[in-house]
Amino acid sequence: MSSKNSSIQFLSRNIQADALKSICIFGVVYIHCYGIYYEFFRFCVPVFITIFAFYFESKLLSFNNKNIWKYTINRFKLILIPYLFWTIFYLLLFHQQPSEWRSKGALTILNGWFGGYGWAGQYFFIILFQLILLFPFFHKLNRKYVIYLFIIIGVFLNLLTFYLLSENPIIQSLQNRLFIYWLPYTFLGIALARNYICIKLRLFPLALLILSMSPLEHSLYNNSHYFVYLSPINTFGSLALLLSVGPKSNISSERILENIPSFMQNFIGYIGKNTFIIYVSNELFKYIAQNIPLVLIQNIYSDFIKKTALILFVIGCSLLLGEIFRKLKLKILVL
Repeated sequence: MSSKNSSIQFLSRNIQADALKSICIFGVVYIHCYGIYYEFFRFCVPVFITIFAFYFESKLLSFNNKNIWKYTINRFKLILIPYLFWTIFYLLLFHQQPSEWRSKGALTILNGWFGGYGWAGQYFFIILFQLILLFPFFHKLNRKYVIYLFIIIGVFLNLLTFYLLSENPIIQSLQNRLFIYWLPYTFLGIALARNYICIKLRLFPLALLILSMSPLEHSLYNNSHYFVYLSPINTFGSLALLLSVGPKSNISSERILENIPSFMQNFIGYIGKNTFIIYVSNELFKYIAQNIPLVLIQNIYSDFIKKTALILFVIGCSLLLGEIFRKLKLKILVL
């Protein structure tokens, strides 16, 4: 296949969305491995929520009203299966002693271990379950100004919670799991899918400038009541990033991405379509690397190089596991 044809085939996957997903899944692993200035990558989850909403709304736009709920329930079940598999797997890995299960109350097990904090990243599933079931109602909001209003209300509620409600016991117990906190990104994804908002690449330097202040903000607010995803830096930085290089491509971004060599496009596409398996299994391979002596990593004296080696090990092993699952016809577990 020629380079040009390869690029065309790849672009049918939406190269911009794949590039975003590739960067963000690296960022998620980087956070979980506590890389240097990992706070910078807190925009990754808002980006994933926006991409989810963009594709979900794009799909619903092609359906009549009768098929919307059918598709929604099918998506819910599709996410539920890997959530249950990976949750049970990690609980058996991290909580092996029966005495530990007996000593914990039912509320801790259901609200904590199964409710979003049983393993790193599990809370993302809890958010998706809420948003999926609410999406048919969001889809019915067919006025442009209503979508804009929900984005603004979502930002306002996030900042209100961050500054005034973060010490409330109920808010503290819910942490980042409540769907309300993710409304700005959900409705931004809907707006992009409906062409209500145009991507403006010139906002990208502003987004980087805002996000570069994340480590400083983290050092100022780093306490038990610090809701990192609701902070003004992360909120406005993530929105600016999505408005500059969101999942919906434009002419400027397409020209830049089309000039990337075809082998890099294919690599980005491969990572982009394997973000789910990296997301759910990176905790496993981080655990293996930390608990089983890996001479090549343990003997590295530079902390930066050691962290980089760990991140590459985790991502590489996750990709390999994904291929194994597909060979075993267990694609349902890695989507």
